[in-house]
This record gives sequence, structure tokens and C-alpha cells, in this order.
Amino acid sequence: MIDTNTGNGNSGNGNSGSRNSGNGNSGAFNRDCQKMRLFEKDLDMTVQEFYNNNDLYMDLPLNVWIDKSGMTKEEKKQNNSWEATGGFLRTLEYKDAHRKWWTDNSDDHDRFLNLPGFDWAIFTDITGIEQDSDDEVDVTVEGKTVRISRKSAKTLGLLDD
Repeated sequence: MIDTNTGNGNSGNGNSGSRNSGNGNSGAFNRDCQKMRLFEKDLDMTVQEFYNNNDLYMDLPLNVWIDKSGMTKEEKKQNNSWEATGGFLRTLEYKDAHRKWWTDNSDDHDRFLNLPGFDWAIFTDITGIEQDSDDEVDVTVEGKTVRISRKSAKTLGLLDD
């Protein structure tokens, strides 16, 4: 749990609002730990229980080096030192940083895809990361092979990993 409070007069950890004690509260004058809300659904676990068992950290790249061969004409106009340096440092927008992190960290995908109530539409809307074919699997049911999302296959008990 993050040892940070925002708002006024909070004690405990991870509180926002005013005059909360305890952990993970939002609002005012609360002492208990609230239930976790994830993908617009209330979970049957507290915020603290959720963060004790789940890691949402992404080491997002804020900048990436772009070689001169990958620069646009506009970028070359805006960065007059590109010839001397052989390229430039591009600052990534919020969703671009998420997409780059996702592409570069495929071993971490399941950490997010297995979150309780994972919802691709919400995840995509917030991060810009879209579901790709790697997030689908072929399963055979009653002699027929179909391609479905990994999440659905796990939910239906058709996939063990």
C-alpha cells in the first residue's frame, strides 16, 4: 500500500478526502478500509487486500530515442540538432507510453489480464492498449476449435495457465 495521503487531516495510508484514518479510504470521516473498485465494479475485498495481492505498477517510458531514419519531416524541422545527434528524444503521450510499455513487457500481460473483472474496453479506453491476437487462444469444445479471448477461456475453465 502506498504510504501517501491526500486531502486534509488524514492518517493511515493511501487515504484521500478529509479526516480519514485507517487505510485506503476516500471521502470524509472514515476509519475502515473500503472495498476495492476495479473496472467499474465493486470487488469483495478491501483496497488493502487488493494491493497486498496485486501489482499495478508499469514503468512507463516517458521518452524514446528516435533515430534520424525514423523521424518525420515535421520532427526534423522542430529539432535542429537531429543531424548532429543522429536523431532526437521523443516525449511520449500518456497512451503512447502505455502502448510502448505493453509492447516491451509481454511477460507482464497476465498480471493485468488476470485482474478481477478485467474489462478490455475500459482498459483500452484508459491506457490506449488494445487487445491483439496474442490475447486470444484456440480452444476445442465438442470437437470444434474456436478462437476466443484468453480471459473467456479461463473463465469457462478451458485453459489452465
